[in-house]
Amino acid sequence: MGLDFAIVGETTPDKRFVVRHQGVEMVNLPIKELGDEAPVYDRPHTPTPKLPVIEAASITAPMPHADAVEKLLSSPDLCSKRWVWEQYDHLILGNTVQRPGGDAAVVRVQAGPKGLALTTDVTPRYCEADPFEGGKQAVAETWRNLSAVGAKPMALTDNLNFGNPERSEIMGSSSAVSRGSRRPARRSNSRSCRATCRSTTRPMAGRSCRPDHRWVGLLDDFSKSATIAFKAADDLIVLLGETKGWLGQSLYLRDICGREEGRRLRST
Repeated sequence: MGLDFAIVGETTPDKRFVVRHQGVEMVNLPIKELGDEAPVYDRPHTPTPKLPVIEAASITAPMPHADAVEKLLSSPDLCSKRWVWEQYDHLILGNTVQRPGGDAAVVRVQAGPKGLALTTDVTPRYCEADPFEGGKQAVAETWRNLSAVGAKPMALTDNLNFGNPERSEIMGSSSAVSRGSRRPARRSNSRSCRATCRSTTRPMAGRSCRPDHRWVGLLDDFSKSATIAFKAADDLIVLLGETKGWLGQSLYLRDICGREEGRRLRST
């Protein structure tokens, strides 16, 4: 089954953005001024106050660990999303290699062997607590999602959602998220483009800082993509690098202790 398409433009060497309608030139603008030299939207902004690190010793467990794990696994953040994605076409003409439920979807490119891995991610409560570190974490998390299936990250885009930029604290968080996201994106040496940035003057329900990030990665052989499931009994789990736990903005602190406070540790 084919898709309808139309050629709506072409790339020319004159570095001009030209729009014609029925043969009449309607727009003729320089590309460089539209992109590299576009005006910077720099409104007055107030930095987000730094929140304290929650020390584990200061928290008393309100219930046995086994009960806490069961409650966390039943929370909307961690429970199965199968009932959602089963309602949509996730097979994509039969080319889907890895269905939803893992770290990233894998789609076969025509007959193969190459495949594309796709993922999107963000943790809004991290961005609310520390916009700069939350922006970094969102980019790093989507990168890890691709790496987990064996794909090489190739390109990045985003969907930034913020509240009213006329409020200095909202403008401050927007600026910090953008700077935090930019740092790991530049280090990745991948192509990136700003997809959408939405700001609203109306009150937003829930979080007012949601910088969703999307990555696409390449697999040379889709049949060798890694999956999330264990393959055999007694499989080993290998931890790469040093890791430290934290309670600030964690699901345990929010859903088990009823406290939504603190901040997560700094992203590397």
